[in-house]
Amino acid sequence: MTLPRDSLYRSLAQQRRRNILRCLQDAENEVIQLDTLVEDIVQKEVDFPKSDKESIRIDLYHVHLPLLNEMGVIDFDYRSETVRYLSHPRLEAELNQLSDTETEPISLQFPEN
Repeated sequence: MTLPRDSLYRSLAQQRRRNILRCLQDAENEVIQLDTLVEDIVQKEVDFPKSDKESIRIDLYHVHLPLLNEMGVIDFDYRSETVRYLSHPRLEAELNQLSDTETEPISLQFPEN
């Protein structure tokens, strides 16, 4: 399945989503429990503000996982609270080009008229 360009870039637009995708790529099993994913994110975001487990869990459950699920990047089962990454080579290639610590917004240069 090909991932539309808009979905690709929206998936990678925020650092937390990039961290989620990296954790899911690194998972040994195809399916990961939400609590395990939260623990992994806490470890990756140790220096970020608001990196406590409960706020991350709420953010993942209500914001990032539904968005990634809707775009077809992951399969998120709300009832069992499990996440399965759906492999997308183009997404992985873009993700691998980005730094783990890349938090600066991209600045666009427009030609002057």
